[in-house]
Amino acid sequence: MLENENIFVAICWNIILILAWDFIVFCLCKTLNEDQLDYKKYMYKIKYWEDKGSWYNKRLKIRAWKDFLPQYISKNGFSKKNLNSLSLNYINQFILETCRAEWAHKNCMWIAVLLVFINKFIMGIFFFIIVLIINLPYIFIQRYNRIRLINLKEKILKLNKSKFQNEETMNFAHKKFNA
Repeated sequence: MLENENIFVAICWNIILILAWDFIVFCLCKTLNEDQLDYKKYMYKIKYWEDKGSWYNKRLKIRAWKDFLPQYISKNGFSKKNLNSLSLNYINQFILETCRAEWAHKNCMWIAVLLVFINKFIMGIFFFIIVLIINLPYIFIQRYNRIRLINLKEKILKLNKSKFQNEETMNFAHKKFNA
């Protein structure tokens, strides 16, 4: 398709295709419900090779660069830059948004396959690599943050369970000895 175009026209068409595809993925992403973004689904589950999140820091040094990448926040949207609360509702929403962002960036990469087939080989590979370079860091950030958030959630639940059990024991003892 773009094999016979001059390089400037081919580059413009590739950029238009990437932006159009990203817009379609963005619109589809907005329609996803919470069940489709459940962090317990295989796509979002923590993989053994991630080593509880330490793989991202050991291999990619993610802490050194993750905060420098821009993020999208819609009007009245959810910022993933900082942890603003330790409430379970907030942490659950944060986890959900990491799944949404991962879904979006993974699906934005599908255009790369098309670009390989409609361009001259070198141009196709060039844009394939560009699409990967743009999206992979965001996928890594979402997975790294989600692992950390799930660990935090489990710690909060464990602390609350212990606190609840201790309060229950104290109430039982109080009733038993003050009756």
